[in-house]
Amino acid sequence: MNVKQIVFLGLIVFVALAQGGRNGRNGRNLRCADSSRPEKRCSDGSEKIRRQPCPNGGSVISVCEDGSSPVPVARPGRCADDSRPSCPDGGRPQRMCADGSPKRRKPCADGSQPKKQCAGNTSPVCADGSTPTPQRNRRNNNH
Repeated sequence: MNVKQIVFLGLIVFVALAQGGRNGRNGRNLRCADSSRPEKRCSDGSEKIRRQPCPNGGSVISVCEDGSSPVPVARPGRCADDSRPSCPDGGRPQRMCADGSPKRRKPCADGSQPKKQCAGNTSPVCADGSTPTPQRNRRNNNH
């Protein structure tokens, strides 16, 4: 094998590992009704030991101590189905300052916090009919 083939194979392995995500969850967080994280158990009821398969080929399940079933939590700024909100005209929302100017790298000139808006000062909408979850507050770096 020459160097190009080795590099190419290494790249393929890297991409395959990166696409695998974290156990196929795609980064989605699960929460119980009391806002706690569910506990991982094997299908036979035994405790799941990290980085070891379940005994007898059992599958891993998430169980809530309060008896509720775990539900995925949408990330900030996302819809209930974890998709990104879009504009009614099909465009992408932009971070806009209160004076209507688009937010660039520097803070808003008027001192306001930017909000994601669509053209015509309309709010983004979710395809599933839900309202986007509130964005996290970002630190305003004034230097």
